[in-house]
Amino acid sequence: IVSWYYIRCQWHVYLINFSDIKKLFQFVVEGLPNWIFGLFYNTLITFGMLSIKSLTSSGDFANQDDSYANLSRIAMATQMILAFGGSVIYTRVVVWRNERSDFFFRVTLICGMVILAGLLSCGVLHLSYPWLYPLLFPDEIFHSAGPYLSITVFGRFLGLTSGILVWSLLAYHRDWLTVQCAFVPVLVSVILHFYFVPRYGLVATTWLYVGGELGLFICCFAAFIHLKKQTVKPIHEK
Repeated sequence: IVSWYYIRCQWHVYLINFSDIKKLFQFVVEGLPNWIFGLFYNTLITFGMLSIKSLTSSGDFANQDDSYANLSRIAMATQMILAFGGSVIYTRVVVWRNERSDFFFRVTLICGMVILAGLLSCGVLHLSYPWLYPLLFPDEIFHSAGPYLSITVFGRFLGLTSGILVWSLLAYHRDWLTVQCAFVPVLVSVILHFYFVPRYGLVATTWLYVGGELGLFICCFAAFIHLKKQTVKPIHEK
């Protein structure tokens, strides 16, 4: 209170300025699609970890919830590294939107490079998991998740690619298109969890996550191509 009183007296800055509330509300509305997209995406990447224990409680899948939790921890660690690189790429995408005439080519090239890096990482992990996974988790009951390490990490690369495409779409229009891209893949993945996970356990959880990431990428890429056609066509007509 003392600090704000000092600031008010010195610079005439008020704690609450009711004249700016309308502007603040406009910013909130503008950012709402991005926040809801983030909510959908976090549902996709965490639903399996949160639900596998309850969905497999009556099946013959002992310790698979713990195995998947360890697998998810590795995937989350990978995502933290990718998110750091993604935060740099996302800002560049917005800059390219205003400064580069080859915006769509650059975004497509970056997405291709990320997917290629994901495939290479997937191949390396697929070859190395027999000795790498026991090194990370010595207890044998966790080893059933080892074969799925590579595709789970690849799913994180797909997620980064989808993020690049989402920021490309938002750079042009702050609308609900990105939410529409995420809604169907996430909804289908969540619904299928209730059918397949009780029957197939960890295998189903892993593939449903990767399938959700792939579906999200396809939807975002289709929207990106549609945006490209809408943007490039008027330029040629001029």
